[in-house]
Amino acid sequence: MNDFASKSRNSSILFHFDFKSLNVSCVYFQKTQTIIIGLSERNAAWSIDISEGNISEKIPNEAYKLISDMLKKDEIYSNKSFFNALIETLIKLKQNEINYLTDSEILEKIKETKTNDKTFDKEGDKPFLTIGEELNQV
Repeated sequence: MNDFASKSRNSSILFHFDFKSLNVSCVYFQKTQTIIIGLSERNAAWSIDISEGNISEKIPNEAYKLISDMLKKDEIYSNKSFFNALIETLIKLKQNEINYLTDSEILEKIKETKTNDKTFDKEGDKPFLTIGEELNQV
């Protein structure tokens, strides 16, 4: 992925995959070696660190509660199938052409992420990440 990301001006790749009925959007950032995973239909997102070459199969509680119904198979809950779909997509990316994002497209995706965490926002629909006005000018 680093080879592809290094060709883009902002060293990142936006990609997506389908997991069951979920449309999963991801942004890979080469500089920080992280992937943001977003599920717009479920209003959930989280970041995973892949700097050690491994993908953690942990899903934060807030996101897990929103997608747990998709992780159930034969009365057993497991994150493995979700992360297997992510890994399969990463393998396919190495074999196909990648479309690169502009900085403004990345900022728009980040701004779409909201939280339902009442400790962060009593109303429950505040943007999870706020971006200063100076970055909006990119």
